[in-house]
Amino acid sequence: GARRPGAVTGPYHRDANDAQRTEAAVRHLMFQSLQPLTSKTYASQQKAWLEWRRERGEPPLLDGAAGPVACENALLEHYAYYGAIRQLSHKTLHVRLYAIKRLHLENGINLDYTAMHRLKTVQRGLRNVQGESVRKLAITIDMLRDIHAHGGLDEHDWDDQLAYTAILTGFFFLLRSVEYLHTEHGVDPKKTVRVEHVTFWR
Repeated sequence: GARRPGAVTGPYHRDANDAQRTEAAVRHLMFQSLQPLTSKTYASQQKAWLEWRRERGEPPLLDGAAGPVACENALLEHYAYYGAIRQLSHKTLHVRLYAIKRLHLENGINLDYTAMHRLKTVQRGLRNVQGESVRKLAITIDMLRDIHAHGGLDEHDWDDQLAYTAILTGFFFLLRSVEYLHTEHGVDPKKTVRVEHVTFWR
């Protein structure tokens, strides 16, 4: 394949700092494997897990050597407490479990959730107790017309024109909000459609 700019070729020569640099490279590449928004979400969920472990006087990471049953027991306690007592949604806790898994993976511990059948059962139980979340309603052409007619938009105002164009773009091109709007998470340059991406024909 083509050689990347800055690539170093030639024979390998051991360096005293190789181990440290390699470890840093591994962590960097693992961090880069997640999208920025996913990293932010995982960090928030991992913080809750770490606080839970600290308040209970337990180490931040589960001991893989203790066996899968011990790890599953610890996860069950956390999941049941935050689901049944704190009333967090099963979707939030689903994300938290994968954030916890990621935290352990980054530290060389593989939590195999596929083998934790009791955890899966408890997850299903919480989902049945809480019920499925209300699904979003699909937007229709009539709704778009209603927004245009009664949405308080001024056809001669640039901001209102831009807002309605964003709505139409999202509808006709089946975009996610992050791809055409400034969301609560800001603008993601890797996902957002910009003016330079659009070509107009007369």
